[in-house]
Amino acid sequence: MGTARSWRAARVAGTAAVAALLAGVIAAPPALAAEYGTVETDGRMLNIRTGPSTAYPIVGQLRNGTTVRIYCQISREEIVGLYGPTRLWDKIHKDREWYVADALVRTGTMKQVAPTCLTGAGGVGPSRVGRLEAERAERAGVRGDARRVG
Repeated sequence: MGTARSWRAARVAGTAAVAALLAGVIAAPPALAAEYGTVETDGRMLNIRTGPSTAYPIVGQLRNGTTVRIYCQISREEIVGLYGPTRLWDKIHKDREWYVADALVRTGTMKQVAPTCLTGAGGVGPSRVGRLEAERAERAGVRGDARRVG
């Protein structure tokens, strides 16, 4: 009889765990879930770039207040936003190499909220001209900030 009770208790506990997972009580690990953020600038548009640095070309812009999906993040050039500096850049398109400065996207934390980007522009540098411009600016003491708006 003791074996039947312990088996029944294990079955009830297992069923409760599955029910809690399905009800959303137990969240999926952060690395498995796409995260979202809201563009938060000083009112200007946020630049979308082909890589995680201001040395990459601009391919578009987002309005202040726009919600973006963050597929992955990578640490590169530091940008100073409304809440301080961060080196994180957010990849905002599943198939294209489109990045925005995380310093200008409100996620509720200054820490990484999505998986680390493993491929694409995150591992490849900008053009030689872009690299030279970035090096020149760095030597001159110029840093990215909210005035540059990513």
